[in-house]
Amino acid sequence: MPESPLYRSGVEVLAFANHKGGVAKTTSCVHLAGALSRAGYRVLVIDADPQAQASYYFAETDEEADADLQDVLVRRTPMDKVITSTRYQHIDLLPATLALAELDMDLVTAAKREEQVTRAIRQVEDRYDFVVIDLPPALSVTVTCCLAASTRVLIPVGTTVWALRSLGSFLGWSSRLRQAEIITAPVLGILPTFYDSRNSIDAEVLSVLRRRRDEDGMPLFDTVVPKRTAAEGQVREHAIVGEVGMHPDLNRAYLAFGDEVLERLGRTTRDADHG
Repeated sequence: MPESPLYRSGVEVLAFANHKGGVAKTTSCVHLAGALSRAGYRVLVIDADPQAQASYYFAETDEEADADLQDVLVRRTPMDKVITSTRYQHIDLLPATLALAELDMDLVTAAKREEQVTRAIRQVEDRYDFVVIDLPPALSVTVTCCLAASTRVLIPVGTTVWALRSLGSFLGWSSRLRQAEIITAPVLGILPTFYDSRNSIDAEVLSVLRRRRDEDGMPLFDTVVPKRTAAEGQVREHAIVGEVGMHPDLNRAYLAFGDEVLERLGRTTRDADHG
């Protein structure tokens, strides 16, 4: 695989981004990490959202972590001092805390701020095949710096009119950052989420997304994540893809999503033997 211009090891840094909240961004990030780990890949999840919901999925207790990305970027704490192991063999976590809400103010005055997250990941890039970043629902300095450190961007979008409108504004904003050469990561794909086949609005929005894929080349994933009330129970049980407690429809969708991501990146899917 050709080396990334950002990383010597060829690690893929996948950022889940959308300034619209409530589109299953964290859920999709967590389940992709699970799908990648099931395929035998080493994964680091970076929780860059002060809501710390991705951290909750992987945490053994409800206690807030002792350190987060702010400690790495501002206080220069080494990455390996902040990264924690999880109950999954191939998944490590850089947790979030509420203190991350202050990171934007710290980065505003930082020298070469767009390089800060890249430099942090370089400290541990040889340990992982994938770094998956859960970003807050914002168009902020923190989000920009994390996108600058990414090799691909994944955009979950709910199948609602408001989510569709927000998708257009996010794509426009990120395109301007590419034109300014602040970020280089292309969009790997847009993931439709919370789809309810009984709802005519959902069907209409999904049709619009597919038409834009067919006519304009918008990179839409084939996978559509359905809306299921059981999703909240999965959060409470800390269940991720492949585990008992996952709703079968959501489990199938996120395993298929993981396969699509690997195929688009030219990596081996879970059907192969990774040893």
